Amino acid sequence: MYEREPVARTAGSEAASGGRIEAEVEDVKRKAMYWLFWVVLMGGLMFSLVHSALS
Repeated sequence: MYEREPVARTAGSEAASGGRIEAEVEDVKRKAMYWLFWVVLMGGLMFSLVHSALS
């Protein structure tokens, strides 16, 4: 068919893609902290219940 010419990257598009990647990284960090919070909370609760049940 036809060859597509490479699209020139401009400073604006670099900043936009960098910002998008940074936003994705922040989203992953936020989700990781959310899950870590619940794992620690539930782990502490389970430890407390098991410890009281066994003593």
